[in-house]
Amino acid sequence: MKQIHHGRGISHLVRPKIAFLAALLAATGCVSTRESAPDGIALTEVQNVNVGDFGTQQLTNDMEFVARELPVERALAWGVLPGVYQQLGIPVANSNPQSFQVGNLGFEVQRVDGKRMNHFLDCGTSRGGPIANSHQVTLVVLTKLGEVSEERTEVSSVVDGSAVHRSTAGYPVACRSRETLEELIADRVAEALGVS
Repeated sequence: MKQIHHGRGISHLVRPKIAFLAALLAATGCVSTRESAPDGIALTEVQNVNVGDFGTQQLTNDMEFVARELPVERALAWGVLPGVYQQLGIPVANSNPQSFQVGNLGFEVQRVDGKRMNHFLDCGTSRGGPIANSHQVTLVVLTKLGEVSEERTEVSSVVDGSAVHRSTAGYPVACRSRETLEELIADRVAEALGVS
């Protein structure tokens, strides 16, 4: 069973407007911050974009948890989760055994599990094809384990990213998760524990 848990109720602008403003960023300024949920995971990224004579525009990007229940004890899932990250090539930079959370708040990557980044992220396209494949991607991956019952665990992951042109200086392009990496993490936890 797949569920999508949305971030806090901050409304976000539609992607076409973001794409329009991104085109103006070559000559503008941009400041980005993240707002954290009570459990410490940043769910909303807020960007203040200076668009020259047009003033300042605030953009928000709400990240979403993609969750799936597995018929395993939470302690067992916790025991294999860091190994799943390692298997996928995601360095574990943050780990909290008390809240059953692991992740990485930002690392540069070209492939995950041998697949190019466009498989996991939609960063838009350029003349050269998918931006996720041609630009340098910084990826954010966080997973938390929730105890549904003694023998059922909810594996919830959130994936976010940005891409910057490899050879020219510029502002990052925001990317949207395709929800494939979140599903893959849950799949690999299930495989490691021999459950469906």
